[in-house]
Formats: sequence, C-alpha cells, structure tokens
Amino acid sequence: MWYENVRFEDNVTDACSIRRAEWRFMSMKERIIDAFLRNVAHSSREKVRKRESSW
Repeated sequence: MWYENVRFEDNVTDACSIRRAEWRFMSMKERIIDAFLRNVAHSSREKVRKRESSW
C-alpha cells in the first residue's frame, strides 16, 4: 500500500501528512476532481458568508 512509503515522525499519524501522501499518489484525474470539488465547496462557503454579512 502507498502509506508504507510514508514516514511518520515517532509513528504519529498526522492527518495532514496522510492527506499530502494521498495527494501525491493520486492520479491526475482524481487530483483535478479533488481540487474542483474543494473549490466548489470553498466558493459556496464564501457565498454563504457574504450573504450572512450583508444582512
């Protein structure tokens, strides 16, 4: 498995390093989809925040 290649300091499973490792081993298509979905989620949150602040 891919995570056997990932070194953890003192065996601490850091969620961020796992995420970075997943990102590194993802295929290009998955990477594009992941980034797209994250941008969509981020922009929808921004819209909600703007709407709340305009009240």
